[in-house]
Amino acid sequence: MNGQRASTLASVDWNALTQLLILLAAALIFGTIAEQFRQSAIVGYLLAGMCVGPHGFGLVGETETVNMIAELGIALLLFTIGLEFSFKQLRRLGRGVLLAGGLQIAVTWAGGGAAAILLGASTGTAVTVGAMIALSSTAVVLRL
Repeated sequence: MNGQRASTLASVDWNALTQLLILLAAALIFGTIAEQFRQSAIVGYLLAGMCVGPHGFGLVGETETVNMIAELGIALLLFTIGLEFSFKQLRRLGRGVLLAGGLQIAVTWAGGGAAAILLGASTGTAVTVGAMIALSSTAVVLRL
């Protein structure tokens, strides 16, 4: 019984590693293409995830693996945004830019949530979808 369990665990680990490599390769390819079109590489990473994920071509279909990589990606995205500006730079930009940025986040969040509700999502899901879209758009706008 232990031999069978060890063999199953080994196959799961290889499968997760294979899916991780597929995601990284897609991110490299799509990120490079986005940069060639003078867009943020983050746009390419988002497109890569949509294309190879379970709701795209399905090359990466294990929910656990996708969730793990998504959490890591969000942490790295937040880290990248944090590196973009220092507190000194933000103060130098002034109140207007900070208010406009906050307004952009709020409008994007509300619009994404409203679209999710119109597509039949629950309120909790709509709030989450709106927040994800707002975070993604903020990363792109900051880069631009």
